[in-house]
Amino acid sequence: MEQQPNTQGLIPLSDAHDLKVAEGNEDVRGWEIRTQNGERVGEVKDLIVDPNAMRTRYLDAELDVDVAGGSRRVLIPVGAARLEENDDVVIVTLSRDEIAKSPAYEGRGFTREYETSLRSSYAGAFGAGKNREIDEERLYDDRGLIGSRRARDTGRDETRMTRLEEELAIGKRRVEAGVAYLRKHVETEHVSKPVTRVHEEVTVERHPVEGSAPGNVQIGDQEIRVPVTEEEIVVEKRPVVKEEIVVKKRAVEETETVEADVRRERVDVDDKSVRERGKSAGRKIADAAENVKDKIEGNPPT
Repeated sequence: MEQQPNTQGLIPLSDAHDLKVAEGNEDVRGWEIRTQNGERVGEVKDLIVDPNAMRTRYLDAELDVDVAGGSRRVLIPVGAARLEENDDVVIVTLSRDEIAKSPAYEGRGFTREYETSLRSSYAGAFGAGKNREIDEERLYDDRGLIGSRRARDTGRDETRMTRLEEELAIGKRRVEAGVAYLRKHVETEHVSKPVTRVHEEVTVERHPVEGSAPGNVQIGDQEIRVPVTEEEIVVEKRPVVKEEIVVKKRAVEETETVEADVRRERVDVDDKSVRERGKSAGRKIADAAENVKDKIEGNPPT
């Protein structure tokens, strides 16, 4: 199946000065457009082409006033078009209502929004499967325009046939391949750290005294109060920034091989019957000539 073309790169043929309709094919610009029932819907104003694939994708059609309630232009996919055998007319497989409901084409190129609405309007006619997704092969099948051409009277004794082959039109689009998550969580760790602290201790020293005691000394009870201090360990916790994590994305190029089956047409020439008839005619001519010779020379015919 043909790859979905990059419709963002489509351009009108009239703006592509280095492109033209291939020799042997009809330039349908200016041709009348009719439905299969013979109803006229408008006229082909231009062709919308894919310069990369060198193929026509849409007909730029100007609708008649009675079709769309006013003159306006729409795009008709080439998969819905074929050439009328005898007149300069393009026949489309869409109805007048289907064409009239397609979004208007302003001639300013393609946007993603316009492409979505355009493909949605033709989903019914070119849907495939129960999800009614667009059948790309049918939508862009241009054989009705170039593969079934009628023989044109060129004033020479010749008939033309075109040979087609499919080519891969490879595009790229960005899709989400995954998500990277960075999360923080709290875990608890038991930490041991040595700390030096100071405390006071009381020591008692005794010194002998010689001599008589002072006159006011009396015997009795006495108490001396000596305060003793020590350092107490105070534990506090506070958050400290230890690291900054920076997340960046970078583009990495890699080469992949894309494989697909493409079809091509081959032309086989079967001229056996022509050659046999030619040999038979040649023998008859030779026999006639021999008879004439015999008559001239007076020999009896064989």
